Order: sequence, then structure tokens, then C-alpha cells
Amino acid sequence: ASSSSHRLDGANELYLSKNKLFIADDGNDRISVYNTTNGTFEKAITSTLPSPFLSSYGETLLVSSAQEAALYSLKAKGYGEALLSIPTEEINGNVVGATCVYDRYYLLTDGGYCYTLTQTGDAWGYVKTQTLPYATAITADVYGDLYVLYDDGDIHQFTEREFTTPNASGTKILEL
Repeated sequence: ASSSSHRLDGANELYLSKNKLFIADDGNDRISVYNTTNGTFEKAITSTLPSPFLSSYGETLLVSSAQEAALYSLKAKGYGEALLSIPTEEINGNVVGATCVYDRYYLLTDGGYCYTLTQTGDAWGYVKTQTLPYATAITADVYGDLYVLYDDGDIHQFTEREFTTPNASGTKILEL
């Protein structure tokens, strides 16, 4: 543990996107960024969110803790700039999962509320898309499908269209 450049203190989450490995470095209040192509660390992104979920699609990075979520720019101009900040009181519960499909991000709260973050022009915003009672985790695959884990162990697969359609339940792919 150290606060020196590229030393980690309390690292607890990893996310690989293209050739960038993002490391949540809670003890240093930053997200370390490792370039896997040339084997070097890039400029870290300052973030005080504890134990975050990480998700990225090339030009942006979503960092979310149970209490809030923030979207950061990864573009050369404005690198590390917060593009959007979402406090928990605006999203009905604590964040329990975050993922992305191409240029959209998805948040899931412990109340089963689902939110979609999208960009319109230069601005980012979010909307509640639906409620999935008893949902506990979310992830996505490279084909653009979303997967939701429920507290009974069942997993449902959603297309993006299904996931953003109120009252859609997806297709159960695993039942425990």
C-alpha cells in the first residue's frame, strides 16, 4: 500500500475494456488505468467513490458505489472530467450492479429499479426504464444482451430493447 504513483492501496475492482484495465484504488481515491498494449499506467482518474462497480465503453468510464454513480470522460480533451453524477436519493435505492452495452450504461438498485444512461449531443442523462423486483446483479455480453440475477438464483437474459421496455421479464436461462 502506498500513495506513490502506480502503487495500489485497497484495490478491490477490475474492469477490462479494449486495451485498458481499470483498477478501483479506494485507498488512493482514484481509478488506476493500465494500458495492456504498451504495459504502462496512464493518468489515473480521481474518484472518491468507495468499492465501485466499474464499466466502460471506450470514451467513458462509469464508476458506481452503493451510494452514487459518476460517469467520467476518457477522451484526450477533458480526460477524467465528471460528465454525470447521480446520487442515490435520485435513483430509489442503493446501486447493486452496473454494466454497459456499447454506448449505453445500465444501473440496477437494490429496490429492483433499472436506469439507462445515454448521451444526447454532448450531455449525458439517465432515465428509469423498468422495475425488476428481487433482481440482485446485472452484467452484459459482447453481443449486447443483458443478464439479470435474481435473489432466488434464476438468471434472465434480455435484449437491450426488452430491458428498456417496462414490465419485460426477459428469457429465463438458468433456474435454481
